[in-house]
Amino acid sequence: MQDDATYERVLPKFLETAPDRIERLLAASKREKLRSISSEILKYLNDKNDEPDPDSITRSDGFYHPSELCDCLLKAAHRRIKTPFIYRKAPKGRLRVDIGTACHQFLQGYMRDMYGDGALVEKKVWDETILISGHADTVLVFEGDVRILVEIKTKDSTDGMRRPLPMHVKQATMYQYTENCALGTILYLDLTSRAMLDFPFLFDCKIFEEMMDRIALSEACISRGDMPPAEPTAFCSDCGVNHLCDYWQLDRGRVRPLSVMNALASRSDDT
Repeated sequence: MQDDATYERVLPKFLETAPDRIERLLAASKREKLRSISSEILKYLNDKNDEPDPDSITRSDGFYHPSELCDCLLKAAHRRIKTPFIYRKAPKGRLRVDIGTACHQFLQGYMRDMYGDGALVEKKVWDETILISGHADTVLVFEGDVRILVEIKTKDSTDGMRRPLPMHVKQATMYQYTENCALGTILYLDLTSRAMLDFPFLFDCKIFEEMMDRIALSEACISRGDMPPAEPTAFCSDCGVNHLCDYWQLDRGRVRPLSVMNALASRSDDT
């Protein structure tokens, strides 16, 4: 804490120079043009859309990624055949992803501080037997080789949530299998209130078999020189292969009637 003597030395000098500084600031404020830093950041993010995404090649490793496998089978199949993904995220979408990444990192840092070497952060997953690769957010290892999978998700709001989103459970189930985790939890961070919710769950064999059926369907399509049908979601506009997707190219994200989607699926089955 500053003592009175310090104020006695500093205050007179401040009072002596303040009028000149204020005058210069007022003159500059009339001369300078107002700038919106937030607009400049969004422009910067928009310009980055023209740069190649280095991750688009490294992630196309010929394996299925759980997050895509439970989202859209067409996208997952393109990973399988090593199609380079071309991302064109809108600035606000890219900002959302970066915020989510930052939230992952600080929560993982907390767990690393809490559990030390027992927290395996960004655990690389590679299982050739079921053609799965990716990264589990965190695997916690306790005595007796008790292993808990922790998947971290961010949401604008968790109000009213009573259970995890099904696609998140499906994604986590594949990581439970590859990492031998009978126990798992999905941790949601509310970006508005900063509240945290977690939903513990046990490995579910039925969900695992459902995901393996999707892999089998994709493999069958690829083996006959075809691709599985698209499965439209709210994220089609950000998809790295929507330029290769009949649904997106024809409809630009408009939700087709179920009859049209069934016809598209039937056309795929016939070829």
